[in-house]
Amino acid sequence: MMHDFIFLLGREPDLSIAELRSLFGEVTILGDFALIKTQQNIVDTYAKTLGGTIKIGRVVEKKLKKTDILSAYVHLIEQKIVE
Repeated sequence: MMHDFIFLLGREPDLSIAELRSLFGEVTILGDFALIKTQQNIVDTYAKTLGGTIKIGRVVEKKLKKTDILSAYVHLIEQKIVE
């Protein structure tokens, strides 16, 4: 079964994207985010080893509006500032 995963890219997005492409091949870029499809559960495997990725999540709902994505991004930023 294929799963979709989203990555919040780091401060050097080109390096982050290159790292993801070297591991997973095809990567879709959406601003500061990258999306991939894979059969693996990559969160546990790669969460601590990807140097260019800030956060990883599994996509559970695909019918989001751009405003929802922006709200989620703002939430992640606020969470990072608080941590």
